Amino acid sequence: MIRRTLFSAAIALLLGGCAGWWSETRLIPVAARDTAGLAGMYTSGEDRAFFAPTAKVLVRATAPSGKAPDSDVALALLREEAPEPSLFEGAETEENEAPRAIVPDRSYLMEIPVENAERGTTAYFYAIARIGFAPDGSADEINMFSLLCSKATQASAARKEQQVCIFDDYARLRAAAFDVLAWYDDPRMELDTTEWRRESNADDAAPEPF
Repeated sequence: MIRRTLFSAAIALLLGGCAGWWSETRLIPVAARDTAGLAGMYTSGEDRAFFAPTAKVLVRATAPSGKAPDSDVALALLREEAPEPSLFEGAETEENEAPRAIVPDRSYLMEIPVENAERGTTAYFYAIARIGFAPDGSADEINMFSLLCSKATQASAARKEQQVCIFDDYARLRAAAFDVLAWYDDPRMELDTTEWRRESNADDAAPEPF
């Protein structure tokens, strides 16, 4: 039995079953990790999670209900996205007023641990997230989209088991992620996405350092 993580609802929407990209160990190295400005309470539908950076450059997701285990997520920056022209239109200021900062969206590879309670083991599930930022640099919106074990992805994976691509090398994992971003730029099929938003009125006081 796989223990539910704080991202279980998002994973269920993205995959509709056991599929996607996985690894048996953490592949994103510490030097490549980025906390991506994630801090505070975020919601996706009825799901809520509190995010806080850890000393190991991970982002710990905690369920306010306490009904799900904490999940230490690793993120690695893939690229910075070009801002939409409309963002500049909204950034107009009065005369002599300093221009408001515009922080472009960034795309990240996410590595999410999933525990097998019966076996006492942990596997890692991958998604790509495009994160939108508030002017102060904090992450304001997270759009996760699914990664399928396509024929192109199989060329980078160590092996395929049923509908799962299993990776054992970070460089090949990252190369596969960039290939997926090319599909995002020039959509040849509909991409399933799951959106998380930061609660602007939440009590964002950080817990004790992890």
